[in-house]
Amino acid sequence: MQLRTLILTALAVVPAWSHALAISALNQLFPGDEITNAIVRVRAGPNEDSWGRGSGTIIDRRPDESGPGGWICVLTADHVVSFALGSYDYQEIGFGGESAPGLRFKSTTTVINVVRGPVNPDGSRVDMAILGIRVPDLSVLPDFEVPTIASPGTTHTVAGYGQTATFDGANRRYLVDPGVGGDLLVSFNTFADLTVKSISFYEYASIRYTTEFGPTDPTMPAIHAEAHTLRGDSGGPSWRASGSSGWSIVGVHSASTSRLFEGRSWVGDHDEWWDVQVDAYSDWVRTGCAAAVPEPASLLALTVGFAACLRRRTRR
Repeated sequence: MQLRTLILTALAVVPAWSHALAISALNQLFPGDEITNAIVRVRAGPNEDSWGRGSGTIIDRRPDESGPGGWICVLTADHVVSFALGSYDYQEIGFGGESAPGLRFKSTTTVINVVRGPVNPDGSRVDMAILGIRVPDLSVLPDFEVPTIASPGTTHTVAGYGQTATFDGANRRYLVDPGVGGDLLVSFNTFADLTVKSISFYEYASIRYTTEFGPTDPTMPAIHAEAHTLRGDSGGPSWRASGSSGWSIVGVHSASTSRLFEGRSWVGDHDEWWDVQVDAYSDWVRTGCAAAVPEPASLLALTVGFAACLRRRTRR
């Protein structure tokens, strides 16, 4: 995507590897551990010290036919893992933030398989990827519930492990805090629309969101703002509640609008971001997870929409 240069303001739409949640305390949400424990931190790059960071969601847990081990499948963005596809690649999945990393699985000590997103007829790629992680003992994982796949709704919850931002109500914007990485933040945004997004060598059916500050009068100081994703949230989920059946993933974060003014990054009123629309690629999610997990693993089949029998919780 070309950089659009405006008067005194640089506005860019870029894949969000190089983008966590900017949120207002007035609309921050804290879902239960069964949801947040399924949202993991993803690192990928040429080596362990590389800068690539993102987020992901565990979409399946596949125990071995016998013994305590098994596999988990993590759905993330392709651009998060595309930096780590060479002969000296490195991937890491973590169950904690930068300040408290928690349980981690590293490709230097465990098997992590990568399946990149589908390729379109014109050669562009859908910005999704799946990681298959070998877990020697599934009982060490925190309790979590895998999501179903669903179509977009009207209000979605979004989450990620990236940067934070300071709410500047007087100027109706977020000022992005310096530093790389962060702890999981969760907030929401109202659904905007569905569109096809083309950026760099990616093209995909997307959900387009817009950052909205309130009140609606642009001359008034903002008293709240909906979420906007920043560096480190790439690959993180957007989801909606599914009543008694739990939570359903609808999007995987891909690209964001960011601004630069006088050396400071910020997010303004009506800035946009795009998630890959997951239900448009549910067949690929099923086959990608199967490809990332070598046989034998489990006799359970991952069906389109994720069958209720797979909505199980891990045990400590």
